[in-house]
Amino acid sequence: MALAALTFAPIRFVHPLRVKQFRVLNVALMTLWSALAFVAILQNLDADPIVTLPLSAVAVYFLIAGLWRRPIE
Repeated sequence: MALAALTFAPIRFVHPLRVKQFRVLNVALMTLWSALAFVAILQNLDADPIVTLPLSAVAVYFLIAGLWRRPIE
């Protein structure tokens, strides 16, 4: 229920293709995240730390980048 309620919460996030600032970095990290997620799926979601640590770091980057953005004026 809590996750369903969060659907309506005003959570900021960074869309890799729509945010002009750091677009190249965002697209590169999105590509890296996709490749690492694919490897994790191939390993039945029991991936090695060499996959899970960068995958988690990219996810944290996108979370922090979304929170760090300036408010829409």
